[in-house]
Amino acid sequence: GMRGVTLASAEGTELSVVHTHAMLHTSGNVIAGKTGTTGAAGQCLMSLVEEGGRRYVVVLLDSLQRYRDMGILMDALRGAAVAGRVGTSTSPPDTASGG
Repeated sequence: GMRGVTLASAEGTELSVVHTHAMLHTSGNVIAGKTGTTGAAGQCLMSLVEEGGRRYVVVLLDSLQRYRDMGILMDALRGAAVAGRVGTSTSPPDTASGG
């Protein structure tokens, strides 16, 4: 995958853009994303993930180890997709029982 690109405006001004989302290069399932870190929000990570023929947006906020946490979520998503439990429901969740 590409780590950066140079964009040009209609006037010819060039801007180089580089990303730091490490999983774009280590996981074939992560197809887009954005990283960010601030004192108030901690480590944040937004990822577009493709699993089981479907696409999911995964957002982590205030993580202490965003890539470890993302790996855990991807493993859970992969397991649920294999078991047929992700994205197959056609009815709303049962809110009366809290689930």
